[in-house]
Amino acid sequence: MNEKKQRKLNKWQNHLDITTEFIDYSQKRMDILIISLGSGTLYVIFETLKGLKEIETNSESIEFPNILLSSGIFIGLSIISNFISQYTSLIANKNEKIYVECTICEIEDGCLDQDDVNRQKIADKKSKAYNKATTIFNLASIITLCVGIALLGVFYFLTF
Repeated sequence: MNEKKQRKLNKWQNHLDITTEFIDYSQKRMDILIISLGSGTLYVIFETLKGLKEIETNSESIEFPNILLSSGIFIGLSIISNFISQYTSLIANKNEKIYVECTICEIEDGCLDQDDVNRQKIADKKSKAYNKATTIFNLASIITLCVGIALLGVFYFLTF
């Protein structure tokens, strides 16, 4: 293998290694944060509901219950969006791995047969589509989490 081909192969092998690291990293960090914040906020909401139930039994009505309910719904949607984004991220990264493996084979062997070319094109299209879906679900998860926490803050501000 000539030097130019070896450098190209090394570049793609490095890309494959980095993609594999991104698979691990992307599945751990942001999602841990969203799930932790979402779960903690849901706990606060349930504890608030528990406390408000006790107040309500003393014949005082709860003000702004819809804000608290909406907060819980947004937090729940955030967690669900996060799980969906995990799934789409996994599929995107698996397809990216297939694409890179085909590219490495092409560099090593000099060409790909038609089945591998088709496999590479399909993997590239799927990877791009699932990456886009992952981005959308990540944004949805972050936005719904922020809205849910903001609504909880508004509820506390108006109630206490």
